Amino acid sequence: IIESGGDPELIAAMDCPVHYVRVDPEFEWMGNIEQPVKQIGLESMMAQMLEREKDVVAQTVAVEFLGRRVENGSMSAVLVLDKCLNSENTFCRVRAEAAIALGKSASAKTQWGGLNALVRHYRANQCDADTGKPKQNDFRDLAKTIVDEAVITALGLVVDSETKRSHPDALEILIERLTYNDNEGNPQSDDGFVTTIIDALARSLPPNAATLSTIVELLYLYVQRDERFPSDDMCVTCAAIRALG
Repeated sequence: IIESGGDPELIAAMDCPVHYVRVDPEFEWMGNIEQPVKQIGLESMMAQMLEREKDVVAQTVAVEFLGRRVENGSMSAVLVLDKCLNSENTFCRVRAEAAIALGKSASAKTQWGGLNALVRHYRANQCDADTGKPKQNDFRDLAKTIVDEAVITALGLVVDSETKRSHPDALEILIERLTYNDNEGNPQSDDGFVTTIIDALARSLPPNAATLSTIVELLYLYVQRDERFPSDDMCVTCAAIRALG
């Protein structure tokens, strides 16, 4: 395969008549099943399993493996996870796992493909097409809300391996989302969503003093929010204090 001069992963997928194989799907064996990230042909099988298998456990296993493939520099794995993230026919929790995998694995190895996928999803689903600013909150669609929260969490996980700092584009979105958060007209509370954004900022590593100062000022505002709009168990204030600590 390697001597043929083509992409080993692609050639293996074309030559193999089997879409994918699940080992111990009922979890009856007392042992671990290892999936070597550099095993030729395994990525294409996992991609097929993610797309064709309706068992959520199998899909989650596939997402985890594909995330490791992205860390190894696979652009094709980025595309598969991106497709999963945007597939409304896929269970929302699996889509959320795909978002987290894209955030954890985003790097220069894949030309920041994971980050770009998250940014596209954020702009398309959480921002107004005309203004480009975040839309008013609407949490009536629970599945969409779960995925949107996962995208926010994933953006907080994007770190440049060279600088050991959060990517500026990801931080810009988190700051923007918290700054323009608007829950007017939303029948559901935004306490959990706001806490998710604050937690994402708390995990971030600002690349410079100016960005850090902006985040700290924003968090101080949210420390005082419960005085005007009390949240459940003061969760917004607690999250902001943890972030500042």
